[in-house]
Amino acid sequence: YHTLRIRPDAPQWENRDRLVLGKGHVAVGQYPLLADLGYFEPSLLDTYTRVGSAFGDHPDMKLIHGADFSSGSLGHNLSVSAGMALAGRMDGLDYRVFCLLGDGEMNEGQNYEAMMAAGNFQLSNLIAIVDRNQMSLDGFTEEVMPIEPLADKFRAFNWEVWEIDGHDLGALVDTFDALDQRTDPRPLCIIAHTRKGYGLSFMDLSREWHLGLLLGEDYDRAMAELVGDEPAPAYGSYSEWAREHRAERSTIARAKPATERSSVTAPVSIVTPPTAAPPTELHDKRSWSLTTSASQTTEAVSGRVLAGLAGQHPEIVGLTADLKYSNRLSDFAEEWPERFVNVGIAEQNMVSLAAGMAAAGKMPFVGTFAAFVALLCAEHIRTDLAYNNLPVRILAHHAGITMGYYGTNHHALEDLSITRTMANLTVFCPADAPSIRAGIEASLDWPGPIYFRLGRGREPVVYHDGLPDFAFGKAITYRDGSDLTVITNGLTMAAVVAAVETLAGEGLDCRLIDLHTVRPLDRDAIVRAARETGRIITVEEHNITGGIGSAVAEVLAEEGIAIPFKRHGIYDEFAVIGPPAALYAHYRLDAPGIAEVVREWLAII
Repeated sequence: YHTLRIRPDAPQWENRDRLVLGKGHVAVGQYPLLADLGYFEPSLLDTYTRVGSAFGDHPDMKLIHGADFSSGSLGHNLSVSAGMALAGRMDGLDYRVFCLLGDGEMNEGQNYEAMMAAGNFQLSNLIAIVDRNQMSLDGFTEEVMPIEPLADKFRAFNWEVWEIDGHDLGALVDTFDALDQRTDPRPLCIIAHTRKGYGLSFMDLSREWHLGLLLGEDYDRAMAELVGDEPAPAYGSYSEWAREHRAERSTIARAKPATERSSVTAPVSIVTPPTAAPPTELHDKRSWSLTTSASQTTEAVSGRVLAGLAGQHPEIVGLTADLKYSNRLSDFAEEWPERFVNVGIAEQNMVSLAAGMAAAGKMPFVGTFAAFVALLCAEHIRTDLAYNNLPVRILAHHAGITMGYYGTNHHALEDLSITRTMANLTVFCPADAPSIRAGIEASLDWPGPIYFRLGRGREPVVYHDGLPDFAFGKAITYRDGSDLTVITNGLTMAAVVAAVETLAGEGLDCRLIDLHTVRPLDRDAIVRAARETGRIITVEEHNITGGIGSAVAEVLAEEGIAIPFKRHGIYDEFAVIGPPAALYAHYRLDAPGIAEVVREWLAII
């Protein structure tokens, strides 16, 4: 009512202040306030927690006007808020982002990644409010897992810290009023000291009421203590006053000269330590071309294409986790430094930060190793990106066994089985440089998040003349044939092309399908191939459980098609260590090995 610069009649106003709930379980207290402010009819609250309702125990940004981001998993939303603050600064807007955190939530490690990033980027438009009620689910925070000295921890990450009595309404008003005069370039943390159950004698500092339901006699007793014989305020009691007061405050705030709005004028990158010279193969940006050739690596193409498209698409931003040279986002960073963010080695923070930027109107392209982003950040992809259907593009490079001798923790052999089960997430496995270019260009008009499964940048070009009629979810018949169908994609495409040519020389007419999009899946192409060729084998640089082999098998089973079928890939094991070329031979994922597998299979069916 007093502080946020918002317009309930225009809930998507781009320069509105944002309120993000880290402790999303307090949404039940936010919903009546949003109704009172006019975001939706109060009668909708009667559907709370019912099947199909927009109102659950945590807010849903897709369903509720006034909820700036969804909440659920603790520890994510300070990163999300930092992403929103970064996006606002990039766009020259002076909105502020308020993030309400629980003190027990401060056990979550990602908060410290977010604190580190926000302090480094000097996000003065970010205000974290910690409800320091000293209680988490199992008891008092300092008994479960101590978080003190909390204020000093924020200060150590270059934050300004204010501490207040969270029950003193006068102090709260004065504190929030002071934000308009604040000139400190650092993000601000307000630690509000509160007591769980304050104001109700039977709840005060009682752990039993941490998740208790207020029903029957307990409800009557609580209302008697809070309002006595007076009727509870009705919806709309404060709405008109709030609208007038907010208009007055907005006018005052907008009157500040731009030079006083440190959140707008501060650059994105504050701390720039000395670094080694860029790799010599970096091209002069003036000579970059969007054309692709056999000499261009898939990594180089992704960086150059993004750099070229960014001029016409101001929503494009780039993020990496200390790997900009490995994934060649360095090309984008050199061309568009003000739209590039390096979060350091903090992948989870990066994904959530990208979610916040996307919620504020950006289209982030996020680059890191596939093993890190798909496994370490699986919950973040699901909860922050896919659930909210946000347009974040994940450039997951060095997938499969391309990391070779780096070992199991760098091999990504489970990423398809993880990502293809997530609703709203498109999963794309490009075969070569032209495929990546086609995918990036198509992604600009594609809704929701996309997982790009990339290799190590050494994949040979197989689409020398470009991709015919490319579209996500539409498989490409690379070669027609009638004897059997080989279905593959991405990292194994070039090897399969060579293997099929070898088999053709032996008289075996193979159809080759590039199933480049694993989600959504082109079921028609699979069914047609099964009925027209009668035999299917899938080849993938992935565990055969959960990858494209499993996806094809599911289609055949559901369609009632009984044909000889085989999955070839990594057979339910962690890959061994070795140079990539040696591993491909070891697992028979090179052209001779694939041809041999096909011959052996045909000999026994």
